[in-house]
Amino acid sequence: MSRNWNGKALIDFLGARLWDDSATFRGYIIQWVNEIQNDLAGERPLDTFAFKMKKLLPTNQEIISLSPQIPAAPTSAIAAGGTLVDGSSYKAYSTFVIWDGDQRKYIESELSSASAVSTADASNGTLSLSSIDTYSGSTSLSPSTIWRRIYVAIKASGETAYGEPFFYADIEDNTTTTLSVTAEPTSTITPPSYSEVSQISSDHLVFNSGNTYLAKIDSNLTKRYDPTQTTSTNPTSFDFIGADSINLFPMLDASATTDQRTLSYFVHRRPHEVFYDVDREIDLPIEFRKALIEGVTWKAYEFRDRSGKESVANNYEVYKRQVLARYSRQRGAPSFIRDVSGDTQGWEV
Repeated sequence: MSRNWNGKALIDFLGARLWDDSATFRGYIIQWVNEIQNDLAGERPLDTFAFKMKKLLPTNQEIISLSPQIPAAPTSAIAAGGTLVDGSSYKAYSTFVIWDGDQRKYIESELSSASAVSTADASNGTLSLSSIDTYSGSTSLSPSTIWRRIYVAIKASGETAYGEPFFYADIEDNTTTTLSVTAEPTSTITPPSYSEVSQISSDHLVFNSGNTYLAKIDSNLTKRYDPTQTTSTNPTSFDFIGADSINLFPMLDASATTDQRTLSYFVHRRPHEVFYDVDREIDLPIEFRKALIEGVTWKAYEFRDRSGKESVANNYEVYKRQVLARYSRQRGAPSFIRDVSGDTQGWEV
């Protein structure tokens, strides 16, 4: 296998290992790689996927998703020039790409809704995009490096349905609101299939205004003494609701400023999806390579109902336990803890 830790190198290696390198089977391999990635990263929170986020919270809303803001649809129109195909129709989409401080890691939002349909003709082969959405919230709070990513879906002349939207270009700022799509995308990369937020971290949630920390309080308790859910410009507590949402108390008042509405918090994200692409590195650390390969091998054996699938599944579980033990180990952590309700003299190993 190539030393390059990228999607094409990994999928080519697996195609050769798994006796079928056809385009159809590569599609299955990509699906299995992403399933195993999620299994490895979802087993327990891993520090390598911890990510600082911010979000402009809505007012007068009790339960709030802390997944990244989803952009509104861009506006599109056909324009002169370009090489879009005469008679083909095009729709554009966007996502937000939020970078950490050193621009080594990012989290991508879910896809916007589609722009209006534009159809190219002999004189007009450019898709002119405007009103490309910008990420909301206080610009003084990190993360502050935010891009927009543009995807384009095509319905070729004579076809009845659009294909998947494919990556076209990044807008490397959070201010530009126009872009010209002058050619059809050549990338194999599609938008995230689901929210990249796996779960909210248990670390503190902080409002930008006044550096206010929210206390974790059971929402059933707050409702006992405030069943009507009052509002305030300075909420004081929250409760987790599912994996990626919180109950905010009191609810944010409509008069709250942008600073008062901008929340800072950490999440554990999912690994970015893998595609048959040489320029996109595998998001899992290289130490996960052996477990990832064994996991995909197990999926392939199961798919073919091939003899030995139980043994391959066991290999995957062994490598998975090894790599997760390594990544979950805490430096300086004690070898045992005191449990006040334990049944072995209060000590548990």
